[in-house]
Amino acid sequence: IVDRKKNILELYVKGRSVWLSPTPMEALFSKAPSVSRVFLHGERSEENVVAVVCPNKAFFEEKKMKENEWEEEIRKQFEKIGVEAVS
Repeated sequence: IVDRKKNILELYVKGRSVWLSPTPMEALFSKAPSVSRVFLHGERSEENVVAVVCPNKAFFEEKKMKENEWEEEIRKQFEKIGVEAVS
């Protein structure tokens, strides 16, 4: 994926359309040092946005963490920046 067709998402929240730009939200997610890349996807018929998160492998190797510990570490870092992570 090189770019989005349109850099704006429409979600249907509590009976009305809500328009948002994913770029600022992706920048917020990317502040977590354990995250390499983030892509947000939203469907018009849904209230929530889905984030595809690519872990920063170097971060975890430096901390000598195993892959099964990565998800919990990313979740903790998202909580620090005010983002609720749901598996």
